[in-house]
Amino acid sequence: MTKMKSVLDSPLIKNFSEVTKRELFAEVPDEWFLFFSDVKNSTEAIRSGNYKSVNVVGASSIMATLNAVAGGEIAYVFGGDGATFLIPPQHRAKVERALRASHTLAQEKFNLQLRIGRVPVSDLKKQGFDLQLARLQSTGRSPQYVFSGTALLEAERWVKSPATDNSYLVNEEGDIADADFTGLECRWQPIPSQNGEIVTILVHSQVASAGTPVLYSTVIDAVNRIYGEAAPIQVRQLKVAKQFRQYEAEAKVRSKALWAYQFTTFLITNVGVTVLEMLKSKFWSKYKQDVVSQTDHRKFDGTLRMVLDGNSSQRRELESFLESFRIKGALVYGIHASPSALMTCLVSNRQDDHLHFLDGSSGGYVEAAIQMKEQLKTAH
Repeated sequence: MTKMKSVLDSPLIKNFSEVTKRELFAEVPDEWFLFFSDVKNSTEAIRSGNYKSVNVVGASSIMATLNAVAGGEIAYVFGGDGATFLIPPQHRAKVERALRASHTLAQEKFNLQLRIGRVPVSDLKKQGFDLQLARLQSTGRSPQYVFSGTALLEAERWVKSPATDNSYLVNEEGDIADADFTGLECRWQPIPSQNGEIVTILVHSQVASAGTPVLYSTVIDAVNRIYGEAAPIQVRQLKVAKQFRQYEAEAKVRSKALWAYQFTTFLITNVGVTVLEMLKSKFWSKYKQDVVSQTDHRKFDGTLRMVLDGNSSQRRELESFLESFRIKGALVYGIHASPSALMTCLVSNRQDDHLHFLDGSSGGYVEAAIQMKEQLKTAH
């Protein structure tokens, strides 16, 4: 593995298919930490119609972390109901505080329990697990990251252990923690599928590490062959939210003055967009194009995660392909179809520093994860 002066300066992956190239990854230093945030019982929440809340709570933990280390680069991957972070030791205390505040936000504003975990990378390496990091090219100012290695799934198991003395859980008690959630936005309508369904897939390799890059490369090639490489959304599909209630989730995160923030944001957004469209604003046109190009619909954190737009025939073809490899014991997977996609946004500024998380509107990543975990129970 290439030794870097800084793991955050690892070579830039220019095409997503290159996430299978080990030479583009750098080893994560032993003194770093893996942090996790995830909504407990997220399955019950989404099946009660609260998936948007689950999505927003997960994204809020990222926004709080980024703001806590303002000026410092943080590697993370969004997972639908939470996120995985790689944190250098100098940021540990600030990140713990931000994530504890995210836990409080989830509980008090959304009636959800956000679990927070912290695993030293050194603990994982002592047990023989490996962890690497690479940068993925983004059209925005901030790079996106991809993780690799056997440590991620194992660390998640440790965090979710039912042991009452689980040392990998961050204590949620103690002094009152606060965080800055500025930049978290939820201002787009659900984005309907252009072709019939929004498909969310998860794929996790079960082959020996030497064969894993080839397996993932084969899966990515199959996805591109079946669905193409285009983003699952297009500019013409982007419509700002027109209903007052659609601004409630953002208001819960961003302000104690819930109604005032909700009303102001609703009014300014809709009036502002109407004016920009009447004036045929070049800025507004470019911003929407940037939203599409900076949509986080393909990611890798030891598990391949994708949001696709297609029809049921394409989904069945992909499912048949993945099932043939699962039967051989090569992988486990989850796949879920929704009628539309939900977008949750991190906006530091609208010029060049914004990222947009995409997920299926009726469960997406969480539902796909349920299927994959069931397969893991019986995997060889």
